[in-house]
Amino acid sequence: VEQVIDQAGGYITGERDSFEITVTAAERVTATKQEVQALVRKVQLYDLLFYEIVTPEIDKVLAEEGALPFNIPLVGEDLVTAVQRVAPEDWVKDQVGRALDEVTAYLVGDQDTFEVNVQLAERADVALEEMKTLLMKANFFELLFDEVVDPMLEGSLSQFTELPFGVSITQEEVGSAMRELVPQSWVEEQALGVIDEVGPYLIGRTDSFQAVIPLGDLREDALKIIEDLAESKLTALVEALHQCDTGQLPFSGSFPSLHELPECVPRGIEVELLIDLLNIDITGEVGEMIGSQIRDEMVYTETDLRQALGGNPASSNLETLDNIREIISQGWTYTDVDLREDLDEEYANVLADVRAALSDGWSYTDVDLRENFASADDGTALDNLDTFREQLNRIRNLRFLVYILWAVLLALIGVLGGRDWRGKIAWAAAALGISAAIVFVASGPVYSSIVQSQIDELRVDIVQDIDS
Repeated sequence: VEQVIDQAGGYITGERDSFEITVTAAERVTATKQEVQALVRKVQLYDLLFYEIVTPEIDKVLAEEGALPFNIPLVGEDLVTAVQRVAPEDWVKDQVGRALDEVTAYLVGDQDTFEVNVQLAERADVALEEMKTLLMKANFFELLFDEVVDPMLEGSLSQFTELPFGVSITQEEVGSAMRELVPQSWVEEQALGVIDEVGPYLIGRTDSFQAVIPLGDLREDALKIIEDLAESKLTALVEALHQCDTGQLPFSGSFPSLHELPECVPRGIEVELLIDLLNIDITGEVGEMIGSQIRDEMVYTETDLRQALGGNPASSNLETLDNIREIISQGWTYTDVDLREDLDEEYANVLADVRAALSDGWSYTDVDLRENFASADDGTALDNLDTFREQLNRIRNLRFLVYILWAVLLALIGVLGGRDWRGKIAWAAAALGISAAIVFVASGPVYSSIVQSQIDELRVDIVQDIDS
């Protein structure tokens, strides 16, 4: 303000022929940044960040996708809580402070580029623990069969296994047999093992993984269940056969080994005995045809995971997985190039002007003033300004005439009032003293008691009339 009054005021009153006002804001931007950082640590910015940005974004993703990958039954509140643990308040505020330092230096022109880099690798271990907690809460133990074991069984087992004598076993029946004999503790142990192997891959710490699910201990028990199932199906088929008449007996004497069931069974023979006499070894067939298809172990790799995530052409899960791995492993980076890409051309130019103003300062000269006046009132404002400056300059140059006039007045008072030199000086001094007393009273007590209050009231009225 002092600079404006001194520079522009002196030009308008004709004291100088040019002026330049320069306002440098860069130093105040730095001070503002420090105040913002203090406010960030003082106000509830963290809660605002999660309630106004993170939570709506998570809800939006869940609404668009319909569910998490593999249909994991989690709600937005579970995910927000996990994110808050991975990104605690102090850590977030520290990242905001670093970002302000970097961006402020760019805005004030101390540097021509900026790079905000948020390293998430340091929070990766916490993220893994939260991932485990979420998956266990979502009953990942059941999902292990639905999303890992069952698809791998489908890939290794025939859809229908045709056994002799018209007995068939399906994939679903084999899978059900596996589920029946698996204890909960085994499922939990294998699920945690899969999570431990997959976790480092999801956070980008490794580029591959291999989770081994041992089935050796379960294989024989599963086969036993399948054998019992095959035997029950064979028994049902035999029981459905009608009894033979005397002329329809398919065999006599000894019972040969057959590869298909006869059209009828002798009257009064037990089913178990008939199966034994026919030498039907259905359990051996199960072990040979189905047992050979059940491996001793299943190996689940990143290829299986990516295939499961990318199975739906409309799903963006695979792209999201790659983005998450990249962000956690390499950090999240935002640069001046990204900023300019996010801004259209108009706002990019505004940004450039702001940076120039903050770094070089804002300048206003007599040339700018004359250009502004030249466009007002069809140019008459500029003519009036020049006339006003010229008159004030003339008055200032002739101000010595005021002192001459006073001196002449005092001399006349002395000559006319006094008879001798002493009387003439006394009259002149008395006039000067009375005038000084009047000026003193008017500018002192009278001004303070009367004029000052009126000026204050006038100022208040003017300020109230100003709209903005």
